Amino acid sequence: SMLEAKDREISSMATDVEQQRSMLEAKDGEIASITTKIEQQQSMLQSKEEEIQTLRNNLQHQREENKQAKNKITVYESQVTQLTDEVSKIENTITSVEQTSSLHEKSAQKNESELIRQIEEWKEEKKMYEEERNSLRKLTSLGIKRVGRGVRSLVSRVRRK
Repeated sequence: SMLEAKDREISSMATDVEQQRSMLEAKDGEIASITTKIEQQQSMLQSKEEEIQTLRNNLQHQREENKQAKNKITVYESQVTQLTDEVSKIENTITSVEQTSSLHEKSAQKNESELIRQIEEWKEEKKMYEEERNSLRKLTSLGIKRVGRGVRSLVSRVRRK
């Protein structure tokens, strides 16, 4: 009966081993399932990390583009400021030239008016001169005629004597 007891003990142990083996196989199945899930999770995690890196790279690229755009804007603003200054200088020059031109025009009009006045005076003086000259010619002509009569009269008196 000791043999029976040992046999029962061995049989019980065999049953326990069988149950533990069955439990281990079930655990192996669970572990395989969990391993598969972990691998899927790791794959998804790696995929997400790659997406994050791509987004970081895109963000960095966008930052570089923004920095370049800001630099371009700064350059454009500087150019606009320079052009505005140049336009202002040109406008001031135009205003100055217009003022100078206006002064020259007024001076030219004044000179023209003065010249016209002088020409009118000269015409008046010429007219008076010609009138005086004509008067002198008439007077000279009359004087010569009188001198001629006087000389004739003198000659005829001298002859009479």
